[in-house]
Amino acid sequence: ALLAGIPGQMDHPKVIAAVEQVAKAAKKTGKHWGTPAFSLDHARHLLKMGATFISHGTDILMIKEGLERVQTEFASLGFQFRNGFRPSIVC
Repeated sequence: ALLAGIPGQMDHPKVIAAVEQVAKAAKKTGKHWGTPAFSLDHARHLLKMGATFISHGTDILMIKEGLERVQTEFASLGFQFRNGFRPSIVC
């Protein structure tokens, strides 16, 4: 989507057409292909099209969400996170 000038618009007709073209070419040549899926329904659709690799989310987003969860859970023990996620205890 970014290279097509429509960043973030994974459901844009240009992007859909490009994914379909890749799926057809991969099937014709016996190659594996895949792409990020932005929802469970999208992942199902990609698998039906023959995708063999599906990713969802990004590593940095998963790390961020995990650290935020730790911050929330440990707050009840008196921990506060300052300057990024460096913990300190407040008594």
